[in-house]
Amino acid sequence: MSTASLVRDQVASTPRGSFMRSRDFPGSSSAVDMALSRLASEPGPLVRVGRGVYWKGVDSRFGAGAPPALEAALEVAGLGSGPAGWSALRFLGLTSQLPALPHVAVPGRQPALRNARVSKRSNALRVLLNPAEVAVLEVLREDWLGQIDGGHQALVEALRRLTADGQIRPDSIAEVSARESSLVRRQWASESASL
Repeated sequence: MSTASLVRDQVASTPRGSFMRSRDFPGSSSAVDMALSRLASEPGPLVRVGRGVYWKGVDSRFGAGAPPALEAALEVAGLGSGPAGWSALRFLGLTSQLPALPHVAVPGRQPALRNARVSKRSNALRVLLNPAEVAVLEVLREDWLGQIDGGHQALVEALRRLTADGQIRPDSIAEVSARESSLVRRQWASESASL
């Protein structure tokens, strides 16, 4: 069976609303990339989101549609990335503001993202965190605490809820925050005391 057939079969069996990476397919990388590129150029549910990243959307009369912008940006950005700025506040449910463009913080090299703002962070330990945990660190940076709808109490309630739901791990955030700025370290020490 050819690589193109294997790729087509695997894409067909992937649930709609899922992201796929070219490295997850069997076969040589160039053959897989070519097969995915051809599938994405055909009318159908497969949409190219970024280099080597595809999304299987829902067919409609208008085409496959695009994935949610923040989800696509996080998928392309990879491990250790998470929402930043207004996107972080929105992700954690701390504001009703909708950012014009998703804003993503990434450790290390900045990926080329379409329709998203990217900020590089120098803390390589962020790869140990999930997007919700990165969002918490981002909210603790600079003056974002002043932008929270409902003030400090809303942040405390959100952190408690996220911890109870298993979406954030306070111990992991504490470990990674040790390599963040002194402001973030102080803010996390203060906020985590109330958890």
